Amino acid sequence: DPANVSLLERAVVDYRRDAGATVVLATHSFQQARRLADQVALILGGQLIATGPTDEIFAHPPTEEVRQFLSGELPC
Repeated sequence: DPANVSLLERAVVDYRRDAGATVVLATHSFQQARRLADQVALILGGQLIATGPTDEIFAHPPTEEVRQFLSGELPC
């Protein structure tokens, strides 16, 4: 539910800040990845299709396949 998701996200942000730690988070939510991640790895059909800084990947998808994936044109 949204309240628990918000609490979890806040805990991740706080932990990263306080511990200076790297956190690996798997999510199906592009919005959540954009909120929480400095770097992303996109996987489609079991294949890694892109890695890089979150803002860069979402603003300038490196390939047409990545653009289609992020726009919802390809199934997750």
